[in-house]
Amino acid sequence: MRITLDVLEEFLKEDHAQSDSLAKLLYNSKQEITVSFIAKATGVVSGVETAMSMMKNSAPTIRYNIVKESQKHVNRGDVIASVKGKVVDILRTYRVALNIIERMSGIASSANKYVLELRNTDSIVVSRRSLTPSIRELEVKAINDGGASLFGDNLNDIMILSKEHLALYDSITNACEIIDSKNKLNNPYWIEVEDLDEFYEASSSSCYGIIMINFNHDMIDEALELNTNGKILALDNKNITVANIRSYALKNIKYIFVPCTTLGYKALDVEFKALQRLKKVK
Repeated sequence: MRITLDVLEEFLKEDHAQSDSLAKLLYNSKQEITVSFIAKATGVVSGVETAMSMMKNSAPTIRYNIVKESQKHVNRGDVIASVKGKVVDILRTYRVALNIIERMSGIASSANKYVLELRNTDSIVVSRRSLTPSIRELEVKAINDGGASLFGDNLNDIMILSKEHLALYDSITNACEIIDSKNKLNNPYWIEVEDLDEFYEASSSSCYGIIMINFNHDMIDEALELNTNGKILALDNKNITVANIRSYALKNIKYIFVPCTTLGYKALDVEFKALQRLKKVK
């Protein structure tokens, strides 16, 4: 789904932002305030432009200044953006804006930790399509902001022959023969394998690349020796961490999957802070 202005308005409707009764009781409609979104941890920013656009779209009188654009690194205490406007407008929209910045920056920061470990290697950090419906565009941008890439935007972008596809076939070879007979455009496809026997079978097929599922170092070494046909290799190992990813990259694996949009990320801690006290309302 494209993140349009209408979609941004839906984000606020989910939070019932128009009916912030407490803000209306505490403040009059003319009072203004200046606030900032401040990083409370080191990381990479993402989603700030979307968050600010959402606030501005909801209340056109809001003015904002983005200090740290998406893709920028931040340290604890850095101001990401500042906003000025009517108190009631800011209070009813800031929480959704904060959620967007924290979650998308968390994804970008997670991806970037892996990317930094692969400097001076030929490996590329990629993520599966483990994306949230309706906000996948934001999450894909967050992955990119962190320096990583999505491995196939949709089912037709990159064809992957997985164990689910093989459920009704007795072998990888048999499934590949069916694909080859009907793949008139010769679209490249990948094969997922879970052991060395499957790897050997896949390496003898017409596939473009092989995704090794949960291969350890010893299995990878054997697979490299079996890969006499020069298939492009990818690794999806649930035990990959920031600390050990480089050891896999040094084996000349082209793509390494990391869980930067699922269990592998933590939202970046961001503080919403008013920059001045308001005078007492009479």
